[in-house]
Parts: sequence; structure tokens; C-alpha cells
Amino acid sequence: MTKLDQLKERVSETFTTNAALWFSGGKDSLLLYHVARSLGVTVNLLRFDDGWSALQKNLVYKLLARERAALYSYRPVRGMMVGNANKDTAFISFYPIGPEGQCLPVIRDMVHGERCSFDVGIRFENDRVTPPVRFKTHVLGTKRTDRHFIWGDLPLAPSDRMDLGYAVLDFPLYEWTDDEVVDVLRQLNIPYEKPSETRDTGNIAACTACLRPGVGPVFCPKAKTDIERVEWSPTANLEAARKIIGVPEQ
Repeated sequence: MTKLDQLKERVSETFTTNAALWFSGGKDSLLLYHVARSLGVTVNLLRFDDGWSALQKNLVYKLLARERAALYSYRPVRGMMVGNANKDTAFISFYPIGPEGQCLPVIRDMVHGERCSFDVGIRFENDRVTPPVRFKTHVLGTKRTDRHFIWGDLPLAPSDRMDLGYAVLDFPLYEWTDDEVVDVLRQLNIPYEKPSETRDTGNIAACTACLRPGVGPVFCPKAKTDIERVEWSPTANLEAARKIIGVPEQ
């Protein structure tokens, strides 16, 4: 059985439950979407509203128009800026996915620029989709090899499936590599454009115009909430972020 066959089995089983695919239009979510569609299963498409570039948005909405599919954006209830001694910067968004508001932290690298990250319209159309908080299974394209400086040398996900008690995170591509995903997209003749090849990062958190290093919250007019700022001491900042999101000590 090929990896693609195994993926089809996994996707078929996963989407028989109350599941949603977090969709960015990148290669991983693109493959999961097309595999699910080929199996004839219902696919609820959601995305974390932590911003994306104009190019990536254009690519995704063209795809959705062709597929006659709707994408629903889900805004965070909290955000914080974080950095480390290497001057890497990231933005952590906290999304309530549990019935009592339990949050899932999502991390994006910061991209310096003038664009606001919260540039996607927020829509909750209850007659067409169940609100994200009620989905039991959240499907993401995270892999074993995925890393981020906040986690250090630890994988973003410790296994291919995480039961949080109030929700399940499912990672069907956990044992895949980036090259394998791209190869299968080509085999299936699924158009894939990589925004970073044109110096466009796709998903971005370009909030630096508002989130200057400093102390205290700043109000975001698009998110309609205060965004947390931590005093810009990179080492302490990183330690604080790891504690907040529960990263194991290394």
C-alpha cells in the first residue's frame, strides 16, 4: 500500500466524524482537501485568521471559486509577540476550540511590513457551517519534521493525533516530507503555486506597525481585541511564551 493509499484511508476515517480542515492553501492543506474531495466526503474548511498575504489570498479564493467551496475565518481571542536571542520574531494567536473556551495556540513567523495581518473577513453563517468551537476533530497538515524556534528542537506535534479532551487534533501528513507532498500534488495534477518563491510568505503576521516592542496591550481594530505585548527582552520573552503554551523544558 502506498503512502497515498494510506492517506486516503486515514482521511476517509477522519472525516466521518465531526471534523474541520484548517485550510491555508499551502501544499499540505491543499493535498488533504483534494484527497477528501476525491473520496466524496464532506469537508468543512476553516482557517486561523492570523493574516495572509495578498498573493496567497488571491490563490486560495480562485481555488475556492473553482471548487464552489466556502472558507470560514476564525479570529483569535488573544495574541502575543515573542522573540529570541537570534532576533527571530513570531506572533502567537490563541483560538478557542473547546466548549468552555479552551484555546489552541498557533504560531507564525513575523514578517516586517506595512500590511495588517487581520485582513480576512470574519463570517459565521450558522445555516451553512457549524461554528468551529463545536468541531470535535481539527485536521491540520503538521508533520513530524516541523519545527519552530519557540519549540527549539522539539516537533510542533508529539504524535500524529492529539486528544486534548475537548477536541482532537489530527495530523494525517505526520510521517510525510515536504518533497513527498509536492510529488503527489504533481502526480495528481493539482496546481500548486509556492508564494515564497516570489518573496511572498503566504500566511503572515505582519503586525509590526502596531506591535512595536513595548509594554502593555495594543488594541487591534480588525481583531476587535487587545493584543498583548511583552517587554522586549528576548530571552525572558521566549521563556514566558513557552510557559504560556506549555512547551516542555529542553
